[in-house]
Parts: sequence; C-alpha cells; structure tokens
Amino acid sequence: MILPAHSALDKINESYKLDASIRGRFIVDAVQVEMLVSYIIAEHFFPNSKAKRDSFFSLILNRSDFTFSMKFKIFMEIMQLKHKTLFTQHQKNLKKIKHMMELRNKLAHCYFGLNDAQLVAKDTIRLTYYKKGNAEKLDLSKSKMEEESRECLNIVISLLGIRDKIGRK
Repeated sequence: MILPAHSALDKINESYKLDASIRGRFIVDAVQVEMLVSYIIAEHFFPNSKAKRDSFFSLILNRSDFTFSMKFKIFMEIMQLKHKTLFTQHQKNLKKIKHMMELRNKLAHCYFGLNDAQLVAKDTIRLTYYKKGNAEKLDLSKSKMEEESRECLNIVISLLGIRDKIGRK
C-alpha cells in the first residue's frame, strides 16, 4: 500500500478539521433537539414515572429504526392536540425543526472530497450529496453554519421551555 506524501497527509488532516468545524457543531446541536423532542414525548406518556419514561425512551424512542422524522410527527401531534397554548407560543421555532432536520440529514450524508475544488474558500467547503439520481453541490461556510447553529439553539430554548411546562403537570 502506498501512503500519500507527508504534505498530502497534512492537507487531508487540515481539510478534515475544516469540515468538522463547519459541520460538527450543527450536528451536535441537532442531536440535542432530537433528544429533547424524545424526552417530551416520553414525558407526555409517562409524566409520573421516571422508570417508565426511561424504559420507553431506551426501548422505543432510541431505536435506530425510530427516526427523528417519526418522533417529530408524534411530537407535533402531541403539541397540537394536548398542549395548544404551548404550541402557539413556540410555533415559530417548532416550524424551524423541519428545516433543521433536513439540513442535518444532508450534512450527515454528504461527501466531502479531498481535492482542491472542495475547498472553495478559507472558511468554506463544498459538499456533494445526491438528490433524485443527481449529484448536487452544497457550499458551506463557517459563518452560515454558525447562523444555523444559533437557530438550533433557539429551538433548544423553546423545547426546554416546553419540557419544563409539560414536566410540571
């Protein structure tokens, strides 16, 4: 096996660091949103039993085949049917979750190439993803992803407010 020259390895490492710094924070924030949505669902069904909540969370909600999309649909139904006032108060940020989920999925499944064309600018990377049989390009800058992370944190704050209100009933 022929290994790349030392300077090529350095370039690969720097590229990976840039990629991780651009995508990483947002993905971490999105995971927090998913966990809060799961917690609120579990709290809804088992408000008086931590043991049952934990069991429901681990046996049902944390299964790999129980997608964030499925959790979000259940969460939104619970909010609209059982917590209309909270839903109305937090509706703006709750609607942003769908965009956040789509972006998270795109970022998690994009390909970051290791050629010079993938490094668009000092703080921007170009990712490749596939949509309807075609390769698509997505340019991501640190500043754009910082903005997306701020939106995620606003969602987290809304979800924490919902969790605290639902958990007190």
